[in-house]
Amino acid sequence: LDPSELKKRLNKAKKAKKIAEQEKAVKCQENKKKEMHNKNKRKGDDDCESQVKEELVPEKLARTETPLDEASKFLEPLLLLANNSITTHLLAFEVYLRKGKVLLMLRSIKKAISLDPTNTKLHSCLV
Repeated sequence: LDPSELKKRLNKAKKAKKIAEQEKAVKCQENKKKEMHNKNKRKGDDDCESQVKEELVPEKLARTETPLDEASKFLEPLLLLANNSITTHLLAFEVYLRKGKVLLMLRSIKKAISLDPTNTKLHSCLV
């Protein structure tokens, strides 16, 4: 063989080897991504189950670290769904009083007065 043909064949072999290595690297990366995705998916399922189990522990629910924040989270949908109940607004007043939110206290008292101005519990909130 001529030295030029030998050189061409060697270059072609190098290129083919390089392409094969690149394809192999791409396949490895795809496999790693699939494995990571499967691991994350499994962890996500486990996390959901563990969160449900943690939420159902009565002692933990009874003794929260931030009771006013938990009460606020509970109060928001209550104000939306039971807006025509005076007890909802009286409870909102209590929560806002303990949090020190004056404007929200006034808003809950104003709404409670519009619902039932003769309520005795409402009178105690006003005093």
